[in-house]
Amino acid sequence: MAGFMDRVKALVGAGPPPEPETLPQQLLRTVDEATTLTWKQRAIGFGITFGLGLLFSFLVRSSGTARRSSLMFLWTLQMTKFAVLYSFGSVLSMGSTMFLVGPTKQCKNMVQPHRALATVVYLASIAATLAVAFTIGSAILVIFLLIIQFMAMVWYCVTYIPAGMEAARDRLSVLAAHLAPPGDGDDAALGRQHTAAAVGSRGFSSKFPQATTAADFPAAAHDALALDALLTPEERDVRRRVRAFAESEIAPIITDYWERAEFPFELVPKLSALNIGGGTIKGNGCAGLSITSAAMATMELARVDASCATFYLVHTFLAMLTIALMGNEEQKAELLPAMAANKLVGCWALTEPSNGSDASGLTATATKVTGGWQLDGAKRWIGNGTWADVTVVWARSSVDGQVNAFLVRKGAPGFAATKIDNKIALRCVQNADMAFDRCFVPDAARLPGVTGFRDTNKVLALSRVMVAWLPVGMAMGSYDMAARYLRERHQFGAPLASFQLMQEKLGRMLGNVQAMFLMCWRLSKLAEAGTMSHEQASLVKAWNTLRGREVVALAREVLGGNGVAADFHVAKAFCDMEAIYTYEGTYEINMLVAGRGQTGLSAFKAHPGAAKGAQR
Repeated sequence: MAGFMDRVKALVGAGPPPEPETLPQQLLRTVDEATTLTWKQRAIGFGITFGLGLLFSFLVRSSGTARRSSLMFLWTLQMTKFAVLYSFGSVLSMGSTMFLVGPTKQCKNMVQPHRALATVVYLASIAATLAVAFTIGSAILVIFLLIIQFMAMVWYCVTYIPAGMEAARDRLSVLAAHLAPPGDGDDAALGRQHTAAAVGSRGFSSKFPQATTAADFPAAAHDALALDALLTPEERDVRRRVRAFAESEIAPIITDYWERAEFPFELVPKLSALNIGGGTIKGNGCAGLSITSAAMATMELARVDASCATFYLVHTFLAMLTIALMGNEEQKAELLPAMAANKLVGCWALTEPSNGSDASGLTATATKVTGGWQLDGAKRWIGNGTWADVTVVWARSSVDGQVNAFLVRKGAPGFAATKIDNKIALRCVQNADMAFDRCFVPDAARLPGVTGFRDTNKVLALSRVMVAWLPVGMAMGSYDMAARYLRERHQFGAPLASFQLMQEKLGRMLGNVQAMFLMCWRLSKLAEAGTMSHEQASLVKAWNTLRGREVVALAREVLGGNGVAADFHVAKAFCDMEAIYTYEGTYEINMLVAGRGQTGLSAFKAHPGAAKGAQR
């Protein structure tokens, strides 16, 4: 009747249906059923084994030899121990106690903390029983001592086995949770994570939906000290325009270009709409920005991509600035308007294969010939060099031995530019090896304002300010990316941002960003006031690239495996920072310039005997 009513209730739906067991519940129930004995099984096991123990205890008295008696007696103790274990009903308990006299590896972790104490108690009971048995030979006393041993085993099982069983159940529960498939409401319990990137967004990847890629660039989160308040309305406006352009136009496409080591030429015409062409240059169609405004443009480009920022820097603050500062009016009027509109692109050729940091020792020559100059020599690492329309070439004049500057147009006879391949940094920048072989340029191509190598400093003074802002932008972008990633990415049932180690790294990054910005902001204001020295510019450039290295390295760390994937930005910034650390003066050279300002002593050249010593 009861069974019939149960079926009727099931059919009509009386009462809520039982909830299905989860995998952890199934595993725990199975272990309980397999290891727990019923009271009937316990009684039978105890009776049989303890009865056999009593039987062999009496047989001890009739045994002929002491050796045989001792063996039989030890067997009796073992059977008594089994009786105790059966009475407490757990196969796991039996196995863990057997470990005291015979290794049972599966139970070692369960009883290890109490192994010494339990072993002493057990062996002491055996020793006492044997001593009395062979000394007195009383069967009654032997039984009495067996009962004492029985009580000792009961004490052990009651005291320590439950704790070991509970530990085993806890470990099994954790294991089952890791094995369980995800279900409704299981994500938090099992440490799994919901999809963070919005499906269909630029930053969504079906292969890794747990965090948003840099194609959807993160919102700015790096201004911890309200540094934006230091900027004028013009400076903030430039920053806003360039940030919006970089996030919407550069970020979605730049990773693919970086991987292919190609420049996104499609972006060049769009830059004109930002009204930053020519940077600080006034007139001839140039924007005429303040130094800090131009720095904001450079910084915001670098925040998303250092290659695009480098293109802008080389084109504007090296090539265009040299023409603006040292060209004649005809040269300015012809070139600057088209270059400001990005209709013509410029590059700046100073570095040579034989002379990098020691640029003043350049070996390219300019030989005076009828109607112009003949250029011979080689240049290396020239940014924009493979596609620039105008190259500013620095070469030593045959007339007076001084360094002069010349404008060489793309396609000029005797001029060849080939791309430098296999770079790990600034992969989008088209750096070139340049060769000049009897390359003729007319007299009108010489920049008349250049009279010697010292004139390069007129250009480098301002360009070094802009270079110092590049690591600021790169550090900002890396921090913004890391902060968003740590909020989105979950492990161990919580966002990575909730872990102390991650917060410490974020704090260090954020502190560096504030300090780097303030260093550059002050340098820019000194430059605007006309009081900045070369030593100050070198100090800030060197220090900022050093701190920038730390920031991008920390960002790479906190992103874990995704920290080496360019899709998440920081790997790209990590590599690009190495180039910024080196170009426009290596860290060491800039620090030597700063040191000269501190001490009044130049440390650029080695001791006169060093070169001879190296040759030997």
